[in-house]
Amino acid sequence: MWSWQCSVELVAERDTQKAGSVQVVYRASGTLSCTFPGGEIVHRQGIGAAQGQGSWADAHELAIKAAETDALKRAASTLGP
Repeated sequence: MWSWQCSVELVAERDTQKAGSVQVVYRASGTLSCTFPGGEIVHRQGIGAAQGQGSWADAHELAIKAAETDALKRAASTLGP
């Protein structure tokens, strides 16, 4: 069994040259907790960052999801193959 706790922070946001378009950058940090069959509980931390560009909603959604995914992958990779 596993659980993931994550926080996401907006780092930067700016308008682009294209009307109605923005560019945003998010940073995510989280803790992955895994309970193994023998009862051992292991906690791993990961951080990630991502940028998104496009309409306001699309840019934020893309960047948030990508930053959180990056953080989760980094935490999981420390568990081994």
